[in-house]
Parts: sequence; C-alpha cells; structure tokens
Amino acid sequence: MKRGKTFDWIPLYVDKWIFGSTRIELTHEERAIWIDFLALASKDDGYIRANKETPYPLQQLAGMLCCEMDLLTTTIAKFASKEIKKIKVYKNGIIYLLNWEEYKLTPRHKRRFEIPGESEHVRENGHDVQKGGHYTETETKTKIDTEIYNEIRRLLTKVKGISEEKAKNLTYFIIDELRPDFPELDILEQVKKKCAWWLDKPITKKSNIHAQMRNWFKLGQKWIDEAKAQDQVGRPKKTGIKTTEMIDVAKVMNDAEAKVLKENPGKRGREIECLIMAARAKASQEYWRKKGK
Repeated sequence: MKRGKTFDWIPLYVDKWIFGSTRIELTHEERAIWIDFLALASKDDGYIRANKETPYPLQQLAGMLCCEMDLLTTTIAKFASKEIKKIKVYKNGIIYLLNWEEYKLTPRHKRRFEIPGESEHVRENGHDVQKGGHYTETETKTKIDTEIYNEIRRLLTKVKGISEEKAKNLTYFIIDELRPDFPELDILEQVKKKCAWWLDKPITKKSNIHAQMRNWFKLGQKWIDEAKAQDQVGRPKKTGIKTTEMIDVAKVMNDAEAKVLKENPGKRGREIECLIMAARAKASQEYWRKKGK
C-alpha cells in the first residue's frame, strides 16, 4: 500500500456515534464495516486502495474485513448511494471516504500537540520546538476559541437542568463537532437562541441535550439553505416564517419524545435515548414533508 498521511489512531466521537444518523441509516453489520473502513482509510489519508493506482479486489477486501462478499458489495453500494453519501467509488474501484477531514483529529485535539499550554514548548512536525515570543496564527485562533468556549459555557450553565459538567461537555461538542459541521452558522448566536428556548421549555432528566442542540443547528442550516434558494429564483424572502417553523417543529419533536417516554416507562439509559432520538428525527422529517420542504 502506498500511503499518504498515516494516523495511528482516529477519534470516535461518542455522542455522534451513538445518537448520530449513522445508527439510524445503517444496520449493525454495515456499521461494523464502516468502522473498518475508517481504520483502513486512516492509513492512506482517506483512501482505501492497494496503492495509488490499484484498488483492493473485493475478495481480498472482504477477507481483510472478515465479512461475506455479498454483504461487502451491498454495503459499498449503500455507502456510495445518494441517500448515504459516505464514500466515492472511482471508476478503477478505488474508494475514498467523503468528508474525510471530519474524521481526523479535531482542532482541540490538535492543539494538545501544537499549542503550548502548561508546557513552554510547541509541537512542530512531531518534535518539540522552543516557544517564540509572538503569537502564531494558530495561537490566535486558540485564544479566540477560548473566548467563545467561555461565553458558551456561561450561557449553558444558566439553563436549569444543565450542570457545570454537562455545560463543559456540551460546549466541547458544539465547538469541536457542530461548528465544523455547520460552518455557515454563528455558533454563539445559535446557542443564545437555544438557551432562550430552553428557558421556556425546561430540560427534563431524560432530555438528550446533545441531540437537541444538533437538531437546532440543523434547523438553522435549513433556513440558510432556504434563503439561498429563494435568492436564486428571485422570490422575496418570507418574514416571520423561520420563527414560526422553529416553534412548530420543536413542539412536534417534543411531543414525539413525550409519547416515547409514556409508552416505554420501564426502559432506561441508552435504550430509551435511542428511541427518543429516532422518534424526534422521524417527527421532524414528517413535519417538513407535510410542509413540502
């Protein structure tokens, strides 16, 4: 294998893996193959191939992953489908993981190696280098991130039901996962609006605040995409529709969550959280379908 940039390990984001769309879209066997694909791709900067010009024969790849050929073939086709869009299969059979950048180390993890914290040294190309007397571009970004982190965490701790520890974890989730996933959104503005919404709709012990925050960001991105579409076809922008839709879809998802809790009184932990996540996602999709969007 001719390797590109190689990583000895890749990050696995717990909330994204447990509550993200992958768990709903893929079966247990397909998720196992997806994890293997991530591991293989990490050895060649996102590519799965024998070398730069040669793909793995499917029989060999199935042997490496210890899975049946039929399962591998159908899974690859599903990964490459328009609905899933996880990989690109080139004409010669080489596979590339789309959005590979998202599966690399997050900026926060990179800073642990590149930016001095308690140490007086920085990491450069894998070696310790003495810190200079001026801010680098990365250090400036880190300083800005710290200010954003502190403000987001301050806002979250004001919400009833969010402890200091939960606020810290949710803040990292917002900065390290939601910000790269939704680059067009002002994350601080989104957090302010969501916190205001939580003040009106209090969090319960069973609320999945990470999933709720991701859904909030998805709505924000949806409104941006709709505004762009309206501009492209020359239609005037609607006023007030965004706020109305936001309230309506939030109510629909909350009702779906309440129904799940009522129908499953004996279930706890991850099991009930998965049911809630699926119900909220289905309710949201049904709402937008009825709206014709």
